[in-house]
Amino acid sequence: CVQSLGYPLIVKPANLGSSIGISKAEDVMGLKKALEIAFAFDKKVVIEKALQNFVECNCAVLGGGKQKLIATEIEEPIGWQNFLSFGDKYENGAKNMGDKKRMPADLSTAQRHCIQETAKKVFAVLGCSGVARVDFLLSQEGEIFVNELNAIPGSLSQYLFSYDLFEFDTLLDKLIEIALQEYEQQSGLQYTYDSQVLNNLGNIKK
Repeated sequence: CVQSLGYPLIVKPANLGSSIGISKAEDVMGLKKALEIAFAFDKKVVIEKALQNFVECNCAVLGGGKQKLIATEIEEPIGWQNFLSFGDKYENGAKNMGDKKRMPADLSTAQRHCIQETAKKVFAVLGCSGVARVDFLLSQEGEIFVNELNAIPGSLSQYLFSYDLFEFDTLLDKLIEIALQEYEQQSGLQYTYDSQVLNNLGNIKK
């Protein structure tokens, strides 16, 4: 399977984010080391082909409850190679992250529309509610790949909404409205079911 993918490869824990435990493997020895790192954080890992010379694009989506899905303008992180580490995102580089984004991303009208519509589809298919940022990779050939989804608290993405939609206080108002609508919808559901099926378990012969 790995041979069919070909190097370089990206190896990461299946249930983590923020670039924790993620490595890029250029060969067999690098793959072994990357697997050791990833398995230190999760019992399940993801191995995928690493795109070369790709462009990353991020688009946030707001929706849920009775609200129509809204997709933001698209940003393009710039000025880095391979992938951003945890330190890049939250420690040493966090203060300068604003200088590492192109907003809006350098995309054609067709690419922008495709990414926004795909982001909304991913949000809906996964049953999301509130805010989530969907991250994409764009290959040199123009292929668009869904990379990952960052829900709250991973990303509130207020800066994407404030670009041309609404400011932070309005975003919070909309999130509260969605939460109340979701609560109203879920409060009408039944969470218990009366049954006598377990009453005779004590009479089962061993």
